Amino acid sequence: MLWLVLRVVTGGLLLVLLGCSSPSAAPVPPASSAPPAAQTAERGAPVPTSVAREPLRLVYATRDGGVVPLWLAAEAGIYARHGIDATLRYVSSGTLSMQALLAGEADAGITAASAVVAAGLSGADTIYIGAIQRTFGFWLVATPDVASPADLRGKRVGITRRNSTSDVALQYYLRQLGLSPQSDATVVEVGEHAAMLSALQSGAIQAAVTSSPTNVVAVRNGARELADLTQLGVEYPQSTLVTTRRFATEHRDLVLRFLRAIWEATHLYKTDRALALQVMRQYLQSDDEELLAVVYDTYTTRLVQDVPRAYLEGTRTILAELAPTTPGAQDADPAQFLDTSFQEALDHEGLEAQLYGR
Repeated sequence: MLWLVLRVVTGGLLLVLLGCSSPSAAPVPPASSAPPAAQTAERGAPVPTSVAREPLRLVYATRDGGVVPLWLAAEAGIYARHGIDATLRYVSSGTLSMQALLAGEADAGITAASAVVAAGLSGADTIYIGAIQRTFGFWLVATPDVASPADLRGKRVGITRRNSTSDVALQYYLRQLGLSPQSDATVVEVGEHAAMLSALQSGAIQAAVTSSPTNVVAVRNGARELADLTQLGVEYPQSTLVTTRRFATEHRDLVLRFLRAIWEATHLYKTDRALALQVMRQYLQSDDEELLAVVYDTYTTRLVQDVPRAYLEGTRTILAELAPTTPGAQDADPAQFLDTSFQEALDHEGLEAQLYGR
């Protein structure tokens, strides 16, 4: 009970720390202090003002260390160098990002591969062309009275949305424990990851599947880490680069330039710590240097691929997890949900070797 009282007192501070005081889908403003595009080799020469840039509306569905390349490409001028006038928009779940894509309100972005596959199984032409992470980037945290993973039986566990990556990760983990996701625990849709903190504090849920930095803040303030889901060794695409097959076909060169920009920004993320932390301060709306350092180190050393490749194996994992509840998942062809031709084109250019010198 004392834990809950203390958490309510600090709740407002936590929400400010994670930037969830702005839960709307408004674009995040760029950092005015971001360095000019010419300061590092990856960013190349500044684009002359006379060069026309094609607009590209990008949507992202979480604020964590896996999305930093999307932000870095904007702040470091990488999109501009590749002739892209990018606008970034945040929404609170992969489901909402899919809705934005299918409604023509966004052209591409970063979201959960599970949302892409679920939409595709319903007849949408959504695809992904890369994955910044190749395994789950989640941690399971709980109130102090949940002493072990076995204590999840009968508890309310928070996810963002049904069929989201957090939902898939939870179902996979519960089955590993011999628990049924349908009957042994009550799965609760909470919304964005930062909202998990308030739900834990109020007692609306007793455990939550969170990304970082939410997990770090939760543990700092009395929650218990039950499981590090990044250690499960599951082949699973996360922070996937998504679009629709129609847009990719009609704007192939633009989509290729977008992917090239993300490859370059991913390299910059891993090699320019100071700049990455500067951008993370802006988009995570936090000056907590210790917190930002933990997030940076976790993602750049353990989770983020050197370049964001997509693999069929990860899609098979998603389909297997969706099969019990989603018609058509069991017999679906994994290849229909991703397009690897763009990464193959960049491989033909030798871009990864150019970036990393190998």
